[in-house]
Amino acid sequence: MLYPLVVLIGAASAWSLYSPTDRIIGGYSVEIEQRPFQVSILLYGEHFCGGSIIRNNVILTAAHCLVGVSKDYLKVRIGSTDRTSGGKLIAVRKTLYNENYDDATSGSDIGLIWLDEILEFNDKVGMISLPLQDETFAAGLITTVSGWGLLAFEGDLADTLQEVQIPLVDHEKGFEKLALYLFLRRKRNFEEKKFEQTT
Repeated sequence: MLYPLVVLIGAASAWSLYSPTDRIIGGYSVEIEQRPFQVSILLYGEHFCGGSIIRNNVILTAAHCLVGVSKDYLKVRIGSTDRTSGGKLIAVRKTLYNENYDDATSGSDIGLIWLDEILEFNDKVGMISLPLQDETFAAGLITTVSGWGLLAFEGDLADTLQEVQIPLVDHEKGFEKLALYLFLRRKRNFEEKKFEQTT
């Protein structure tokens, strides 16, 4: 069975006021059988990004998960509700990310991982379907985001798979929120450095 992909997600991303990535705030627990395309990407044995199975040996993820990271330090956990155990760990054969990826704006934040083996599909491991090349989706469409992101602002990562429904935002509003987030992040970093210098 194929599951439609509406929003491309790296680590359970959702546009929120403060961060465009790595959150699943307001979500609820789901079993891997409900989202069998969801994978956990591990760096040095620890979960650090999410991805979706798009072929029997290819994972779709975010470019920011792959920039500056050797494939030799990556593994992909498939078929598990838990980000720290269960399912199967698979080595990575190759990675590729969009050469236009811009860390400052999160533009073109898309990457691919080729697995070292061919996946066998079952009730816990399956592909997500991709939209057609020219297919578009209207702002306001309710979409589902899944992953093991943060459960609260500056909180802990979810141990078990989560999902949340969020409305799609248009590019203009999305970039406005991103600009606000980047401004707040830079301001916070400046204030933290200023505090460190005074103590």
